[in-house]
Amino acid sequence: MPRGISSSKLDRVKLCLHNNETTTTIAAKTGVSDPTVRRLKATLKPNYIRPKGGRPKYTQNLRTNALRLKLRSGALKSISDVCSYLKSIGCSMSKWQAKRLMNELGFKATLKKSKPFLSDQHQKNRLKWCKTHQNWTVDDWKKVIFSDETKINIFGPDSNPYTWKEDGVYG
Repeated sequence: MPRGISSSKLDRVKLCLHNNETTTTIAAKTGVSDPTVRRLKATLKPNYIRPKGGRPKYTQNLRTNALRLKLRSGALKSISDVCSYLKSIGCSMSKWQAKRLMNELGFKATLKKSKPFLSDQHQKNRLKWCKTHQNWTVDDWKKVIFSDETKINIFGPDSNPYTWKEDGVYG
C-alpha cells in the first residue's frame, strides 16, 4: 500500500477502478493525484488493456453481414457497386472507406480468371475441325491466311476485370 493514502481513499480508488472509470475522474473524485491513481491501477490491474479510442465505426454489424453476403454471392463486382449498395441501405461512404471496409471484412481484390465459354456444341465443332485438319501437310497450312486482329478500346479498358475474394477462399 502506498504511503500517505488512507485506507478509505484506497478503497474508493479500488471501487472506481473496478467500475472502469478514467484516472482523471478517479483523481478528481477521491482527491488522490493522477500519477498515484495510475500507479495504483498498474499494481491492482496489471493486465488492464486500455479501451480503443477514436471515432466509432459508421457501419453496423447487420450492414456488414448483408454486405458480406452480397460480396460472396458475386452481386457486387466493383467498389462503385459497393458504394451504391451501401448508399441504398442508408450508409453513404467514399470509395476509399468502402475499400478499407472490404479489407477489414477479409475481402481482397483479385484479377478474375478468364474462362472461355465452351458449350457442348462448341466442343463438338472444335473436335470435328481438328479431326478434318489433323492430316494436313505444311503446304496445306501455307495456303491459310493468319490475320493478327487487334481490338482497340476507345472508352475505358476492357481487360483485367477484378473480383472480390475472401482470404483463404480460392477458385
